[in-house]
Parts: sequence; structure tokens; C-alpha cells
Amino acid sequence: MKLIPLFLSVGLLAVSVRAEERPFVLYSIDDSLEWYKKNEPLWTIKAEQGDAGAQNSLAIMYSSEGATKNVDKAIKLWAKVAEHTDPADNCFVPYAQYMLGYYSYYGEGVTKNKKEAVKWWTKAAQEGSREAQYALGFCYNYGEGVAKDIEEAIKWYTKAAENGNSNAIQPLKILNPKWVWVMRTNPPLPQSK
Repeated sequence: MKLIPLFLSVGLLAVSVRAEERPFVLYSIDDSLEWYKKNEPLWTIKAEQGDAGAQNSLAIMYSSEGATKNVDKAIKLWAKVAEHTDPADNCFVPYAQYMLGYYSYYGEGVTKNKKEAVKWWTKAAQEGSREAQYALGFCYNYGEGVAKDIEEAIKWYTKAAENGNSNAIQPLKILNPKWVWVMRTNPPLPQSK
């Protein structure tokens, strides 16, 4: 089973930023990559000034398929984002840590190192990244980069599921048959008599 990186959707990011220009218009990935390339010079300047948002945006662009793909640049940028300590940058840090773990796990752009992946995913999971929580559950479940520990796997899968990662539900059902997934929904409306 291969863990799939849960990239912030390039297309959706472009929609949210460009919504004022043409609201309710869906953009293709190609259109989004064109938009990223158009903004690359501005983001490069801001990234060099230490802006975590710009560093993250460039890293997403460099990690995406297309003419700009450059995993080495993406990893270097995410490493910079992962070092940010300003609370204003907190929304970018766990994602960068998750991605550093992903590239370490699969050895893309860096030497394959599952222990290093677990280190990054632990940091991201502690910051609330449901993707990293799921990845840790997977690692503990199968002994990937850490000693196999079913209790720890259940702990991380549970956190991931509680934070909305539906991929964690199936392993939880297998590892802990007593575990019951309750959808977070509004309470039922009172029945009329």
C-alpha cells in the first residue's frame, strides 16, 4: 500500500485566490499551474524574505507535475517552512512537515529514510495534521521506520479519523473491532407527533 501525498489542491488554491476575478469558475490543473508560474517571480521575492505562505506556494508548484517540477527546490522550501515558529505561520508548518516526511519515506529527492519520515510525521501529527496522523498509524501498524506497535497505531489512526481522515476508519475496524465510527452531524430533528 502506498501512502499518497495529500497536496493542497493546486486547482482549488487557484480558485480561492482568483475567485474575485471570476467567481464560481472552476479551473483545470493546467490553468492553475499557469497561474502559479505567472506568480512565481512575486512568490520568489517573498519567499526569499522568509514568507512561509510564499515558500509553501512555491513548494507546491515545484512538487506538482508540469514544466516547473523540481522536487529538490520543493524540499528545500518545505524545510524552511518547517522551521517557522511564528504563530501566524502555523497553518503552513504541519503541511511542510508532512511533505518532508512523505519525501523521506519514499526517497524522492532525498535518501529514502523511513525513520526520518516518522520524525517529520510525528511533528506534523502533534500539530494536528490528520494526514500525518494517518501516516503514523500506518507506520506503527506495519513497523515502517518504527517498531511495530498496534496500540500506537490505533492511537494515531483514531486521532486521524477524529480529525476527519476517512482513510483511517478501515484500519481501525480491523485493528480494534470495538471501535465505532460516529459521523459528526447535527443532532436529528425532533419527530412531530
